[in-house]
Amino acid sequence: MARLTPFGQRIDVFTERHLTDKARREAVAKAAIEARDNAIQINTAALNGRAPQYDTIVDGRIGATELDVKKGGTIAYLFKLGAATMNEAIDRAALTYAELAPVKTGEYLRGLRLFVNGVEAAPVGASVVNVLPTDLVQLTNLLPYARKIEAGWSDQAPNGVFELVAMRLRRVFGNVLRIEYGYERYVGFSAGRKRVASSAGDKLRSQPLAASERFPTITLRLK
Repeated sequence: MARLTPFGQRIDVFTERHLTDKARREAVAKAAIEARDNAIQINTAALNGRAPQYDTIVDGRIGATELDVKKGGTIAYLFKLGAATMNEAIDRAALTYAELAPVKTGEYLRGLRLFVNGVEAAPVGASVVNVLPTDLVQLTNLLPYARKIEAGWSDQAPNGVFELVAMRLRRVFGNVLRIEYGYERYVGFSAGRKRVASSAGDKLRSQPLAASERFPTITLRLK
């Protein structure tokens, strides 16, 4: 896939004297729509078939139609590449994870989870999840042994999984998205045991944590 390059097209209104006002607007609208469709084609190809959303701006007004353009005015299209790129990055991350994940029972392979703004979304691959450009997206695996796999404990994944996925995503989307790899905490999930009391009245005693409460995570946000 080619690296995504934001593309915009602006049409300046021309003013041939022999055209009526209606004919002038129609001619400008036709030229603008042709340029817009060309931009859509370029961006869709860059996004592996995912057509980007866009706003139509006529004489500075968002949402107006091309035929509303005034004499001496302008028509512009603002393409929302961030959302399309984020969704494409999620899809690519899921495919790369499936390629690199070690498989024994299949539990780890099925364990990829998606969080949007701190709230878990539908399981990756189960349904389409459309995110906004302003969303913070996190991909993780909350199984207790996810940290061990990331540390290279599996012969099938000696170099881990999530860090490699993040590296591959940066090569493709790094000019549009900020892609970070690290370890994060998630409410309600723990890879080890916490301090507990063995019986009423006993002092709290520390039980050793089998692993940190943090899990390998890829974080995506728009630059």
